[in-house]
Amino acid sequence: MKVTFTQPSQVLESVSLIIKSTDGVEVYNNKVKTSKTEGNEFVLEINKPNDLELWDEFNPKLYDVEVVTNTGKTSARFGYKYVSSKGGDLLLNDKRIFLRGNLECVIFPLTGHPPTKKEEWATLIKQAKDYGLNHLRFHSWCPPKTAFEAADEAGFYVQVELPHWSLKVGEDKKTTKFLKQEADKIIKDYGNHPSFIFMALGNELQGDISVLNDMVADLKPKDNRHLYATTAFSFQQPTGTRP
Repeated sequence: MKVTFTQPSQVLESVSLIIKSTDGVEVYNNKVKTSKTEGNEFVLEINKPNDLELWDEFNPKLYDVEVVTNTGKTSARFGYKYVSSKGGDLLLNDKRIFLRGNLECVIFPLTGHPPTKKEEWATLIKQAKDYGLNHLRFHSWCPPKTAFEAADEAGFYVQVELPHWSLKVGEDKKTTKFLKQEADKIIKDYGNHPSFIFMALGNELQGDISVLNDMVADLKPKDNRHLYATTAFSFQQPTGTRP
């Protein structure tokens, strides 16, 4: 388990790390050594505490982690899970999962924009779960933070995508630069949410597929908590090889 945080001045060699469930039960409290990465960013790593439960649709257990340093403290909410694939199967916490999902195409005619409050997303996700769904694919867009928060609490799986639906991938350098920056921002801002399971670089993409393969190769080491896809389907062949 890795925790990354920033502060403006040098941190002491050890900091206090406290992990509690959302109902206040403490599962970890100890001094942990840190190391500096770059700038004012520091990182620490511990083994998964024994009492830390795994997050999934049947047990959406969330925790609050707090880091106390010589200059103050910071905290974040998280759920502990790991996603992988094996022989064509999708695995969550080493157990095969079956996605029962639908598209979310950012169609909100009554407001002209997607919900911005967690309660609104909780209502939408509850409607999906009432139909037996456990997954939403956000077609060619990424929802706001409140959507992830609601999905975390509900045990709901999310696929996000870059705002990218093109037959000319790689031809416009400024577009490629924007997409790379947007992908980095998505995993930085939302990567900590356990509901964030999958990420695709767009929909039905065609063009220079090597650009997409390079982007996936760049994203994986930055945040390996998700499964990545170059595109959500494509009419161009061959694009079926695993990146």
